[in-house]
Amino acid sequence: MYDLITAPAGAVAPVCAAFTRAPSVDPSGRVEALPGHPVPNLGDVDPDALLGSSAIPPEGEADHNGDARERPDFPHGGMSDNSCSWTPDRADAGAPLPVIIGHSAGASELPAEPASDPLDDMAAEFAAASKSEATRRAYRSDLRNFGAWCKADGACGLPATPRTVTRYVTHLAGLGRSVSTIDRRAAAISYAHRLAGLDAPSATEEVRAVLTGIRNTIGRRPMKKKALTADLVGKVVKKIPSDLAGLRDRAMILLCFGAALRRSELVALDVANLEPHRRGLLVRLGRSKTDQAGEGRSVAVPNGKLKAPDAVAAWLAASGITAGPLFRGCDRGKLSAERLSDRQFARVLKKRCAAIGLDPDLIGGHSPRRGFATSAGDAGADLRHTARHMRHAKLETTLGYMEDGDLFRESAGKGFM
Repeated sequence: MYDLITAPAGAVAPVCAAFTRAPSVDPSGRVEALPGHPVPNLGDVDPDALLGSSAIPPEGEADHNGDARERPDFPHGGMSDNSCSWTPDRADAGAPLPVIIGHSAGASELPAEPASDPLDDMAAEFAAASKSEATRRAYRSDLRNFGAWCKADGACGLPATPRTVTRYVTHLAGLGRSVSTIDRRAAAISYAHRLAGLDAPSATEEVRAVLTGIRNTIGRRPMKKKALTADLVGKVVKKIPSDLAGLRDRAMILLCFGAALRRSELVALDVANLEPHRRGLLVRLGRSKTDQAGEGRSVAVPNGKLKAPDAVAAWLAASGITAGPLFRGCDRGKLSAERLSDRQFARVLKKRCAAIGLDPDLIGGHSPRRGFATSAGDAGADLRHTARHMRHAKLETTLGYMEDGDLFRESAGKGFM
């Protein structure tokens, strides 16, 4: 199976077929291969795992603030009769084949997948590691959507012409997609082209002008999820019962908040990442969104009012976990050996917040992290210290996590207005 996120540059000949011939789409939005023809599907992954029903996206993220299951965006509301989709039956009837890189349009068979080469495979793994897993997951979703749209529109997705990309993003704007979603999909298309050794269509003036026009026309301040500040976190965890699942959820929420973790960082933690300290808990992070080199960062979580380290210790004692994944599935008191996923954590967080009357639609995986930034600002913490705790390279990023109340605290006119 071909994967634009991992395929070596020399192995992209059949990829155009992946955009124009390969996927058939059923009413549920699943992308399926044609009978007898394994199809490049932009990632050998399960579409449900990729575009699951959770309202929470992967970080990097589809949209950080929401990820409702999305059906492919067809230009005419469905698969058009004049699209360039190809099946063996249509080929036998003389239907034209899609243009394939390096092959004539009259070829009667799809090119065979090239033999695997160890160096190419290793290079592909290194190329994939240049992006976080959450970003690769979001890009796969975006490229599948673009591929299905290209099939319906009769266009080739790789190489895509600037006109194809401008039509696609214009269509997305017409559907009411957010500016952030449109920008990310354009970035995914460009990344796929660069990985294949091709010029990125999104870098052309034609595409850039349309994207700028979309931002100027429909651009609006993105809706951010509610910040779970220290007082709200305290109310949430106080409401959680002390059964096994409750001990886990209390520890997860408090640790996510106290270490200002991305949800992908939280669920990636192993017991070995924790180091007890006389003043609290040290969390040793591995590779993350802002640390792709895996140099590792350490975050100190004090054992203060919220008692996050104590909550983690209580969870470990009750679960009996001594090694491996820190947070695992728990069903009716039975502990799973499997690591909890970031989407499962997001669902848990929504459920626990709803229990104290918060609107779950306003709660996301970033809510504890945003709440930490806001609480730090309210407490008068040095912005540089907050940025370091949150592993932000730029202070502007940290400011973007804070609630509007901080604008009043930092207002230049507060001393004389």
